[in-house]
Amino acid sequence: MDYSSITKIEIKGHTDSDRSNQYNKDLAGRRTSKVIEYLTKTEYAAEFDTSSFGEHSPLNSNLDDTEKSKNRRVDIMISYLPKPEVLILTLFTV
Repeated sequence: MDYSSITKIEIKGHTDSDRSNQYNKDLAGRRTSKVIEYLTKTEYAAEFDTSSFGEHSPLNSNLDDTEKSKNRRVDIMISYLPKPEVLILTLFTV
């Protein structure tokens, strides 16, 4: 993909439910910050939009370690031209 065709990158941080609401929101924010830090070292010249959901947008139940691990993630949505298309990536953390 030609990086100059990227118009917007949305980065959404998520966590499991092991800690407090505030801790999880802060952790999700740190995750999105790390992704932006990496992307700004590359040739991306897009607008970044970030959200920190913490534990409030789980993929799974948070009932056991396997389910919780699937909720520790960063979703990245990349919008690019020539026609408005979106590429969605999910990065799982440990």
